[in-house]
Amino acid sequence: MAAGGWSSQDAAPRLLADVNGDGKEDVVGFGGAGVYVALATGGGNFAAPTLASTLFGSDAAAGGWSSQNLFPRDVADINGDNRDDIIGFGSAGTFVALGNADGTFGPAQFDLMSFGTSAQAGGWTSDSLYHRLAADVTGDGLADIIGFGGAGVYLAPANDFAFVP
Repeated sequence: MAAGGWSSQDAAPRLLADVNGDGKEDVVGFGGAGVYVALATGGGNFAAPTLASTLFGSDAAAGGWSSQNLFPRDVADINGDNRDDIIGFGSAGTFVALGNADGTFGPAQFDLMSFGTSAQAGGWTSDSLYHRLAADVTGDGLADIIGFGGAGVYLAPANDFAFVP
């Protein structure tokens, strides 16, 4: 496998995010065993990747997040600590893992019974059809969830997340 086995953005999505709050965008990759992070060191360089979470990965032991299209994951600061957090849209709904100062992530917690693939969580069966992402659209400095559903655009403000102070 070329480049460490990161063969497909659907199977192994990679994103840029400031996960340790130093103002530099780090590489975040969702692999089989979980989430890998290569911290930015400056000058366009990155440290060697480390396993930052054993969750949100495609292997069964890491949660079975087998496809970015079916189970999208995003990174954004939802609690205002200047570190990007993981937001994952699973079958039951939305899960979050808060970022730590060392570039790792805390435990994944179920947060919102919305934006998931199951009928009870809204039936968001494909990110290609029903795109979900996190961005601050309310202007409070915290990432909100925005979903483009069949009937229109849906918003879950960050102040509805269980982890926001």
